[in-house]
Amino acid sequence: MTITSDKELTDETLDQIDYLAKRVSSPFPMSVQEVNVEAAKIAEEAGIVVRDVIVLVGEHAERRSPGGHPSERNEAFVSVTRFRDNKK
Repeated sequence: MTITSDKELTDETLDQIDYLAKRVSSPFPMSVQEVNVEAAKIAEEAGIVVRDVIVLVGEHAERRSPGGHPSERNEAFVSVTRFRDNKK
């Protein structure tokens, strides 16, 4: 994982990140603002920075989305994967 925090992530936090990634990679629209709000909640609960949550969501979402999947046209999916790519 390419995160800046040295804090160990709990199973609960990883489950929350995975759930958000599922929502982002689904063919149903999710706005970038919704992703940011959810990522901020997860980050606050885990005591890490939002950037790390978004990077992890992007990694999880991309693994869930094979080429040509409708989620690639989803605004939130494109946003989190671009953010993740820019932070590498």
